Amino acid sequence: NLTPQQQQQAVGCINNLRQIVVAKQMWATDKQKPPGTLLTAADLATYLGPNGLPACPAGGVYTLNPVGISPICNIPGHALPK
Repeated sequence: NLTPQQQQQAVGCINNLRQIVVAKQMWATDKQKPPGTLLTAADLATYLGPNGLPACPAGGVYTLNPVGISPICNIPGHALPK
């Protein structure tokens, strides 16, 4: 079982992943990029606000993945629902 702090970190991480999904969709639409297009954190900076790419509250590392594939965190349990 997760501690309350771990649960809070997982929720924060999943919210970050959702923000990244939206930013990727907006970038792909604006740039007319098809699914499978590779992108970088710099590509998303405009869409994520002044702080840029959010960080996992538990110190996990995000993999953005190509357009059309959800971003992931390397900490188990920090994942968007399928």
